[in-house]
Amino acid sequence: MQTGSGIGKDIGNAFAAEGAKGLAFADIDLNAANIAANASKAFSTSPEYCAIALLVDVTSETSVQECMRSFIDTFGIMEFCVNSAGVCSHPPTYPNPGPAGCPT
Repeated sequence: MQTGSGIGKDIGNAFAAEGAKGLAFADIDLNAANIAANASKAFSTSPEYCAIALLVDVTSETSVQECMRSFIDTFGIMEFCVNSAGVCSHPPTYPNPGPAGCPT
């Protein structure tokens, strides 16, 4: 299971290129997940390849559970899961000046 953009999308494409039989691209933006799932088919080397898009809000335990349930209902088993969602729910607890112009 991958995210629908950024590093997660690229990791999903790499799994497809290496022969994965099925992937789920899960994102809070279902449209991005659909685009990533469809685009991953161009990288696939498995004739059995199937890619799906799932909606998930990683800040919600219920949403994550529903996403995982949908994945298992579709594929039956999960061998790998990549969590590459960038979420910050509180300010850092250490000094972080960040790059110029970026919030700290």
